[in-house]
Amino acid sequence: MTSSTFPQITPTVKQAIDGGDAIALERMLKAGLDPNMIETQTDNGVKSQHSALILAISLNQIEVADLLIKAGAAVDTIFLNYDSANKCMYELSALATTRMLYEFTLSNTLGAMLSTLEEGLQKTQGREPRKVPPVDLPKDVPNEVLVDSVREGDLDSVTILLSHGMDVNLVHIDGETGYAMSILILSIIRRRYSVAAFLLNKGAECETVYLNYDKSEDNVVDLTALSAAERVKAKFPSKELNAFIHLLAEALGKVTGEPRIMPSNDIPKAKLEVLPRYRKKVPRIFIASVNEEEVEEIKAWDSVSVGSVNDNGRGHIYKETADDVDDDQENNTVSSMSTDDHHDSRLIHNGKKKDEISNQQSSTCVIL
Repeated sequence: MTSSTFPQITPTVKQAIDGGDAIALERMLKAGLDPNMIETQTDNGVKSQHSALILAISLNQIEVADLLIKAGAAVDTIFLNYDSANKCMYELSALATTRMLYEFTLSNTLGAMLSTLEEGLQKTQGREPRKVPPVDLPKDVPNEVLVDSVREGDLDSVTILLSHGMDVNLVHIDGETGYAMSILILSIIRRRYSVAAFLLNKGAECETVYLNYDKSEDNVVDLTALSAAERVKAKFPSKELNAFIHLLAEALGKVTGEPRIMPSNDIPKAKLEVLPRYRKKVPRIFIASVNEEEVEEIKAWDSVSVGSVNDNGRGHIYKETADDVDDDQENNTVSSMSTDDHHDSRLIHNGKKKDEISNQQSSTCVIL
């Protein structure tokens, strides 16, 4: 829903709301005035908007606000605006405005309005609130606006900013660790899984490897969407995260070729030269089951357990032998090979384990 859907507040209506003239406003409403009018203001060259109801509440004209609600003003409309001074997106709603003013003043009339709005919102349960995007969003919105929206899990703002042309693969330098990461990885670390899923759907690169230098350990740490998800899972397991990992597995399965490697500028050259090539392998997730039919039946992530992952975001390293190669050829093994002879990661179903595997009741997901 855009601001053009709503009529603008006229000077006459503005005067009635500002002055708390409920009689004049009631006369206009009975004559067909739309109670969902909006006002658009310009501040420092940037436009913001709010409804007549929000305007009345902000001016503490509660009688006027009550009149607008009774006339059909929507209590669940949310206006998204851009604050150029503070470089952020923010929401305006009747409930949030009333609650903020009530907590500051403890006014009885505002308390009554708070109850009225809460009752009205209960009647709207089950439907999506009306959300009005900002008007005249600046062409060059600072990257930090998108980063903050991702960090806060503000899916509406993220949606608007990406539609505005901002980069879905924007790289962020974390203030706490100093590590470089994509906003996809940031959303995973912050446990904003709805935002993470949205970024994936919008084409965010999920296989890119960010190489960061840990000065305290004199070590290069590689960070990927998968390794971030697994680290979060170890501390904060949840169904939402499991569902996201399932989406991530599907996205990784569609990746072809080698992943993009993004080394940070502070990595010593000597460290980069000796990095093992297995780090350049696109991580894969294989779902192993008794047979192909059961693999096809695995739809609910709750039935899948995730294998342990090392600090690099890969599966356990397995040293291949000649016997294993023969077993693979005989048993049609599912496997994934790295480009480094000394770092081969594989999911092995050899003949010796075949009966044991067929007796298992649950499936196993192994990350390679």
